[in-house]
Amino acid sequence: MRLCVSNLAWDEARLDQALEAIAGTPSAGIEVAGIEVAAIEVAGIEVAGIEVAPGRLGGWDAALLGRVAAYRARLAGLGLAVPAMQAIFYGRPEAALLGDEAAFAAMLAHLRLVRAIGLELGADVAVFGAPATRRRGALDQAAAFTLAVERLRRVGDVLGPVRLAIEPVPATAHCDFIHTGAEALALVRAVDHPAIALQCDSAALAASGEDAAAHVIAAGAALAHVHASQPELGDFSVPLEVHGAMAAGLAAREWPGWVSVEMLGRGDQIARLRQAIAAVAAIYPVRRG
Repeated sequence: MRLCVSNLAWDEARLDQALEAIAGTPSAGIEVAGIEVAAIEVAGIEVAGIEVAPGRLGGWDAALLGRVAAYRARLAGLGLAVPAMQAIFYGRPEAALLGDEAAFAAMLAHLRLVRAIGLELGADVAVFGAPATRRRGALDQAAAFTLAVERLRRVGDVLGPVRLAIEPVPATAHCDFIHTGAEALALVRAVDHPAIALQCDSAALAASGEDAAAHVIAAGAALAHVHASQPELGDFSVPLEVHGAMAAGLAAREWPGWVSVEMLGRGDQIARLRQAIAAVAAIYPVRRG
């Protein structure tokens, strides 16, 4: 498996520093769960890619594709790939999976732009968390599931070959539809479309109390992308126990895909970024190539 880092971990004004932390040698003295770990040597850097939240690069306007192309070129110059996108509905409140026809049409229209961005970045996965975009409103769970299956097939037709990865989101994050990994996997299998896949998220699995190792193994070919995350997208100073179980499951199935460090940029962003990379690389058997 390969390691990437979401660009949610820093403000774009600090991109130069973030890329230096990713591609250069971190300072010694990084602590993980109170234990000092060795600095990562340049030759052994595990980070091979950046997961991109397109909204970080500016608004959803006509010039976005140009900014995206320049961003990808810069990352490519450092040998960094872009395996996935996230926050794909940020700033798009008019789009809704389970809303009326106008809201769903707005979702499809926006996803055509997301597809173009993904193709420009070389990203074949678009993570679908976005609690507000999947809100079921007055629909009960069964009716919401049935409607979601029908509409996600239409989404897949629009978005492919980029895959929409359904991410479970806990109720504590104001989500009312698809809280658990098991629910997300059931939805993906019911849709049965090559462009609709599963997103695995460590913090969500911890919140639902699921067996992370069993879940990633059971997901089989449906699994498209993995987030190594902490509650409320916090730092990795004390990694959740679920990371060890998820890493074991991914290793058991010889997962060839990406594990992405997902963390919001707060406080000393660059120090937190270095710590997160060290922590995740110490738990997950990631490789550079």
